[in-house]
Amino acid sequence: MEWSLGDIAGLLAALAFAYLVFRLGSVIGKAGRILDETRVSLRTTTDNVQPTLQGLTETVSLTNDQLARVDGITTSVSAMTTNASALTSLFAATLGSPLVKVAAFSFGVRTALAGSGGAHGRRRGRAPEARSTSRKANAASTGKAASTGNAGNVGNAGNVGNAASAGTTATTRSSASEQQTGGAR
Repeated sequence: MEWSLGDIAGLLAALAFAYLVFRLGSVIGKAGRILDETRVSLRTTTDNVQPTLQGLTETVSLTNDQLARVDGITTSVSAMTTNASALTSLFAATLGSPLVKVAAFSFGVRTALAGSGGAHGRRRGRAPEARSTSRKANAASTGKAASTGNAGNVGNAGNVGNAASAGTTATTRSSASEQQTGGAR
């Protein structure tokens, strides 16, 4: 048999094509095994992730339930705070003003009684002349009549903290002045 150059070239081309087919077959086989491994790995991951996701869903559900309870608690605390504020305001309105008036009145009475008793009502550290002079100067600057006894200090009762006690203070001041001057102003 005689081989021509074309026959040898054809044989070489067929061998190259067969080698190429063999190599492509092995590459495709390896790719198939890789795809099988990937499929198994994905199935394992899915099987492991599903219970985790179910547990996470349960945890989120329980957390939402707890947040709903906390929301109810904060609503109750807010209502209690509002009620406490209202109760404090009510207490201040009903008892605060009368207590201030009573304190102002008792201070005025105590000062007036101490002033009519003689030496018990005098302040320490100031001579009687200095008190009399300072009261006259103070009365002159405010436009009020000055009295020479300790009853002139009754005006301090107005500093207790409530302007509503001014009427009680004025009444105490005028009665103290009448006591001191014997009923004549």
